[in-house]
Amino acid sequence: MFTSIIGHEFIKPRLSSLVKKGNKTGTYLFFGPPSVGKRTMAFDIARHILCVGESGDDCSCRSCKRFGKDHPDFLCIGQNEKIKVSDADTLLEFAESMPFISDGKVAVIDNADDATWEASNRLLKTLEEPRPGFSFFLVSSDAGKILPTVRSRCIEYVFETLSQQDVINIIWKKMGFDLPQA
Repeated sequence: MFTSIIGHEFIKPRLSSLVKKGNKTGTYLFFGPPSVGKRTMAFDIARHILCVGESGDDCSCRSCKRFGKDHPDFLCIGQNEKIKVSDADTLLEFAESMPFISDGKVAVIDNADDATWEASNRLLKTLEEPRPGFSFFLVSSDAGKILPTVRSRCIEYVFETLSQQDVINIIWKKMGFDLPQA
């Protein structure tokens, strides 16, 4: 599992247990330095959770085919600007609806540390008591900016800075540079 993710060898086994467990409900906080793969990992776990096929890295079930495009059971907020009350309302509405393709639903709250106080408070009850089969992933580069009441409802995973070798491998394998350039 997570063969497409470079680095984070210490945390991968712990995260793969999220996918393997029968109970895929929970609220998780991924935090650490910027640009180390927290969101990428959250998306990969979400794809595995929503998979209705073999749940492998190369699965081509209808859920995996739609992931990253228009998957009705996946929502990501906060990628481009401050998370506002309207974004929280969108997420709450999403959380109240039933799954369409998969057995559950997943929401990623990217840049969770950039949510307004009002938006964070609006999400509290839903984060505290997610519906069965619903998983939240909060992604943050500065977990200290997340309201303590929100943070207390999360299972935390700390992402470390990538090693120089991991960065070289990303430049080589993911970005297409030849190895000497990387």
